[in-house]
Amino acid sequence: MVCKSFGGNVIGSGGISSLEEIKNLKGLEPLGLKGIIIGKALYTEKVKLSEAIKIGESVS
Repeated sequence: MVCKSFGGNVIGSGGISSLEEIKNLKGLEPLGLKGIIIGKALYTEKVKLSEAIKIGESVS
């Protein structure tokens, strides 16, 4: 796992296409994941920004 072996802050980017994937990535926070970049999923409306923010702000 990159988060664990890198030992620094990690940003997830690329290929995120669902709220379920965002929830799964949220679980990596304790290992050093500090954020994610969501691009195409927002403008194709596969992911709603308000829902992604709710997940991001939730307590792990």
